[in-house]
Amino acid sequence: MIGVNTGYDSRPMATGGDDTNVAISNSSTVFYQQVAAGLEAVSNTWNFNAYALVPVGTTNPQQLNSTYIGGPLNTYRLDAGYSITPDLKASVGYYYQSDELISGSGVLGRVSYNISNGLTAGVNLSYDQAFETRFSADLKYRFGSNNKNQSEKKVWPTPVIQAVTETVRNRDVRVHDCRWVNGICLISMDCRNVQTEDGQVRYCWHDVWNF
Repeated sequence: MIGVNTGYDSRPMATGGDDTNVAISNSSTVFYQQVAAGLEAVSNTWNFNAYALVPVGTTNPQQLNSTYIGGPLNTYRLDAGYSITPDLKASVGYYYQSDELISGSGVLGRVSYNISNGLTAGVNLSYDQAFETRFSADLKYRFGSNNKNQSEKKVWPTPVIQAVTETVRNRDVRVHDCRWVNGICLISMDCRNVQTEDGQVRYCWHDVWNF
């Protein structure tokens, strides 16, 4: 089966307090938008998914608060997945991301298991120079999945049928931020000795992201 999807997404972003012990104030709400396009090919064993997320409207970095600025990311990604069993799936992927502050490639992997009808658990691992190593786990439940009769349930496990009934994936509006210190953009989960007007200080910072 081959499928094509396109769409528009938006993300109002308002920041609160952060976890880096850096005082912030004057938080503002920034409205990010993007257009998305994807191409997917699925068989009962393999699946391939390519998509692009392209920011529109406000595309340059915006002031999020007194300390951080943030900009939407262009993202281009290709995933290849394999159904080990009807319930156990694994995938690997490559992506390229860029904005006015960063650019670079990354790799990622995912393993998911269908615990029961409509309930799926998964783990994700990714790495790129901007966000470094990231690990996450998720538990998803699709409401209404248990309303089928027994004969219908026997049909659902095939990956092709599941792909037809799934919602469109990979449509988050991805945002990268950095902290400006004396004209230096501090990026990602990292620390750096920065020369300030009051002397050298070791700064650490965070980012805002999702897949």
